[in-house]
Amino acid sequence: MYKLTNDRRKWGRWALLAGMSLSMFALLARPYLWIRLPGAVVTFDGKTASLAAVYRSRHGQLLLWNRASRGGDPFIIYPSRGLVLEGNGGSILDGGNYLANALFALNRNGPPLGVSLTSPKLDIDPHLIFRPGCVEFTEEVTTAGSSHWTTRRVRITF
Repeated sequence: MYKLTNDRRKWGRWALLAGMSLSMFALLARPYLWIRLPGAVVTFDGKTASLAAVYRSRHGQLLLWNRASRGGDPFIIYPSRGLVLEGNGGSILDGGNYLANALFALNRNGPPLGVSLTSPKLDIDPHLIFRPGCVEFTEEVTTAGSSHWTTRRVRITF
């Protein structure tokens, strides 16, 4: 019995050390947290999208996560700055930067990274519209089973 008690103490110390190490790693890694906006509605070309979710960060940015394509495509929206970024990387499960579920989303980079839709790198006129509780922009997508790029209008009301 004495040996079992010592083993439990030893395991307890190791568990405490492991817990402290993980918490320090979490504090240093500082993933970017987004909370789901349950009342937000996303439409693509006027049709409601059931596979798209909208999340808000504590800094006021919005994350549009479209689960319909390749495990997820992120768009980061800065309503106060009138800026929309096409996020870098998709789902962590596919080697990307984001982990999204029904309640929250995490980005493993501190501030989210991406390319502005108004950048010359993207050959599209995003026609950005920002109003209180509403954001609209145009994105380029590929159709299923094709490599042809088409544009579609995205509208988010929150």
